[in-house]
Amino acid sequence: MVVLRVLYVDDEPDLLELGKIFLEKGGQFLVDTITSAPEALALLNSTKYDAIISDYLMPDMNGIEFLRKVRTSGNHIPFILFTGRGREEVVIQALNEGADFYLQKGGNPTPQFTELSHKIRQAVQKRLADGLLLESQVQLRTVVDFIQVGIVTIDAKTHSILNANQKAIDMIGADADEIAGQVCHKFICPADVGKCPVTDLGQRVDLSERVLLTRKGNRIPILKSVMSTIMDGKEVLIESFFDISERKRSEMTFQTLIRSMVGKTGFESLNDITTNVCKWLGTDIAVIMELTMDMKHVRILSMQPGSGIIPEGIHPLEGTPCGFVVERGFYLCPDNVQQLFPDFKMPFNFAVRSYVGIALRNSAGNVIGAICSLSHDPLTAPPQLQEIFEIIGVKAAAEIERKQTEEVLRQSEERFRVLLQNVPGVAVQGYRMDGTTFFWDEGSENTYGYTAKEAVGKNLVDLIIPPEMRVDVKGAIAYMAQSGQPIPASELSLLKKDGSRVAVFSSHVILTRPHGDMELYCLDMDLTERKRTEETIQKSGREWQTTFDTITDVVYLSDDKGRIVRHNRAFETFTGKSAGEIDGRYCYEVLHGITVPITGCPNVKSNVSRKRESIELNINQRWFVATVDPIFDTTGEISGAVHLIIDITERKRAEEAFRQANVKLNLLSGITRHDIKNQLLILDGFLDILRMNIPDSSLDKHFSRITKASSSISAMIEFTGEYEKIGVIAPVWQDCRTLVNTAAGKAALGTVRLKNDFPAGIEIFADPLIVKVFYNLMDNAARYGAKITTIRFSAEECYGNRIIVCEDDGNGIPADEKERIFERGFGKNTGMGLFLTGEILSITGITIQETGEPGRGARFEIRVPEGMYRVTRA
Repeated sequence: MVVLRVLYVDDEPDLLELGKIFLEKGGQFLVDTITSAPEALALLNSTKYDAIISDYLMPDMNGIEFLRKVRTSGNHIPFILFTGRGREEVVIQALNEGADFYLQKGGNPTPQFTELSHKIRQAVQKRLADGLLLESQVQLRTVVDFIQVGIVTIDAKTHSILNANQKAIDMIGADADEIAGQVCHKFICPADVGKCPVTDLGQRVDLSERVLLTRKGNRIPILKSVMSTIMDGKEVLIESFFDISERKRSEMTFQTLIRSMVGKTGFESLNDITTNVCKWLGTDIAVIMELTMDMKHVRILSMQPGSGIIPEGIHPLEGTPCGFVVERGFYLCPDNVQQLFPDFKMPFNFAVRSYVGIALRNSAGNVIGAICSLSHDPLTAPPQLQEIFEIIGVKAAAEIERKQTEEVLRQSEERFRVLLQNVPGVAVQGYRMDGTTFFWDEGSENTYGYTAKEAVGKNLVDLIIPPEMRVDVKGAIAYMAQSGQPIPASELSLLKKDGSRVAVFSSHVILTRPHGDMELYCLDMDLTERKRTEETIQKSGREWQTTFDTITDVVYLSDDKGRIVRHNRAFETFTGKSAGEIDGRYCYEVLHGITVPITGCPNVKSNVSRKRESIELNINQRWFVATVDPIFDTTGEISGAVHLIIDITERKRAEEAFRQANVKLNLLSGITRHDIKNQLLILDGFLDILRMNIPDSSLDKHFSRITKASSSISAMIEFTGEYEKIGVIAPVWQDCRTLVNTAAGKAALGTVRLKNDFPAGIEIFADPLIVKVFYNLMDNAARYGAKITTIRFSAEECYGNRIIVCEDDGNGIPADEKERIFERGFGKNTGMGLFLTGEILSITGITIQETGEPGRGARFEIRVPEGMYRVTRA
């Protein structure tokens, strides 16, 4: 919302305060108040306001006098007289002096000031509109006076000139006073009185070529338009015209140039163009040049008149005005071109002062050359120089393009001829439409045994067509001669000169010569080698299928959609289905009798992972492992897959038997451990009784050795209990972050701080006892770290492997102990913790080593091979 700034003048301060409150209440006005008109005049000189509100009756200067002062200063600001005096003569005087509105005070203030707000906005908007209209009129008049088109206004009845812009005055050659009021037939239109083309003859003049009659009686060719309209209640004619003298002269020059180029082609046409360009421009030399393939050099095709000798070779564009033309399309330098391009040198030491040139483009719009004209002297550019040069350039470009096309065609024909003669295994013959041979290439000689001399002039049927095919071939030749359409390509068995047969794939082409005659070309591809190859492939395929069917495991191939495309005989035996019921169908339809892939389908997973995937299946109380390997095409995309199904029932039964035996052994060892621990408890108990009943200090060292041996036996028993659990339960995927948190809940860390920096979702495939690995690492660090304050777990990536890191800031491990700490029995406690850690990890191929720096902390790196870790979420 636009806020209007208002000056309110009144000799009553209370009224000013009241008015300011009411007007500013809606946020539309910012009101300054003042009690004196003379002070208000001074304020107007320093502050810009959008409107003035003034009382009438004020000391020193009343409202009318205040208004008069404002208006005589040239200020047209909206002025509202707001007073308690309601005499009619005051109202009339206020409006005559330029007041916008008169509003009488009195009554309820709310509607009073609401009306005053409305009057202020209305006055400001009216003043703004009047200002824009005046500004628009001034701008329009300025445009009309400076536009380079003559414009006159004429009375439609009297034909007297009412007004003319500056361009019209200049073209007529008379002063404005001489033109105004004169009949248009005297100055503008040469038509006789009573024969006005518009009002008398009813003609439409809309961009029509006419002539303008000047004050001196000269006639200027113009392009003229006339429009009839009403202006100030009077019908007027508005005529607009512009001088086309130069255009007419250019057209005559252009017609002369065009006539000189009509009917000529080739270099003769290019020479005529360059010669006539020099005559037209009055220059010394005109050059037409062709752009080379690198777009950096040109080859001169025509240079006239000059010496008539065209410089040979190619010439660089860099540093020349011609290079500028090729880049920009057009360039004119009327003088001093040598100073602008100091490295530009013309052949024959031609000194250049002026230059004009234009790029030549082919029908595709690509630059293929340039045409330029040069002179010893400065060049005065004629009107429409670029336009005419462009038209001339079209002709020159067409000739260059025609020359290039002919050259391309010649080279194409040469390449085609060389290609046909050198493509191995392809024979080409040409026949008239009655079957007579007129072309016989070297490939035909090799394929059919006839030399070209022996074949040309003979009929196709007599040369290479077997007897049983001759009637059909004659009919085919007649059909092609009548219809002009070749018969389809096909595989044929034709005759050789020695009477033997040769298998060929024969294609046919009919060409119509410029004079209308048709020619038949046969392109015959010798299939002898391909036939041998096919036979070899078929034989190899039969041998491969025999091998394929010998395999007792199920093997089959699928395409990129998962459809079965090939299978061995074991698949039919396995499913009890025939080949017709298998091929072309999805494996889940054939194997499982369902319409969608099973959960965990290895084929679906392989399409995502792009590597081998497998699954174990229980079908009819037997166990199978199904493995899928993707097949990739040359672009790296999956084009299919190899499926292998192996019966592992016996292996599963052996594993189950082994598991049962292991459970029984573990049960037995558990019972044994229990009995040994009980006996150790009895031994330790009676040992304590002996120590109390025989208080002989000389026996203490013997009691201590017995106690230590008993403790060692107990530790060994505990270790066997832990060790036998390794590998009993199948490895599973376990979250590393959760494993650390679980182990931390069991470890006695005291004041040591644990940092679990594993990202969420990192899992490793390991023995369920792996939680003991994390526990042992924490327990070891807390026991032997001495100055240790922090234990940190994190993960790193290294050459495709995931590295799990456990590091602390304790004393570290001496260099000579780094390899031995994982040996059984080495250590300050039981010596079993780190040994057990290595054994648990090795179940799934995970290794551990210590890489810390002695004195600065221990660092254990657990290396998890690819495939044994995964990230399940971000």
